[in-house]
Amino acid sequence: MSILTLPKTIQNAIQTMVYLTLNDKENCNVSKISKEYKISKTYLAKIVQTLSLNKLIKTSTGRNGGIYLNKKPESIKVIDIADAINGIKKKKNLCVLGIGDCNEKTHCPIHHSWKQVKNTINKKLSEQNLKTLSIELSKKINKK
Repeated sequence: MSILTLPKTIQNAIQTMVYLTLNDKENCNVSKISKEYKISKTYLAKIVQTLSLNKLIKTSTGRNGGIYLNKKPESIKVIDIADAINGIKKKKNLCVLGIGDCNEKTHCPIHHSWKQVKNTINKKLSEQNLKTLSIELSKKINKK
């Protein structure tokens, strides 16, 4: 296990968004996506609800209902998906060691070195959009 691996819920949210991007001409729903990625339907439904509340996707019910991207994939950044799931904007000063707030005034022993790592990760996730990510992942999947 790597400390720098995204949490499983964020991974599943990204996979869902990639699926919607790659299958934008199809009627997508929680059942299809949960089968594709072997994710529990109820767990995925909660992820979809969170993505919907954060206006990244839209859902509709009924015979022709489904899940759709709410924005163009090139305008959705990976950090947007992570923030939607984590609510990072509300918790941006949490300590990596789990000891409460960590900022310039009150901080843990690794705050300054971890701050650099966190800034680099946030920058990279902010530069990567859903369209580019989907294209690259599609290439990887097709090579297998």
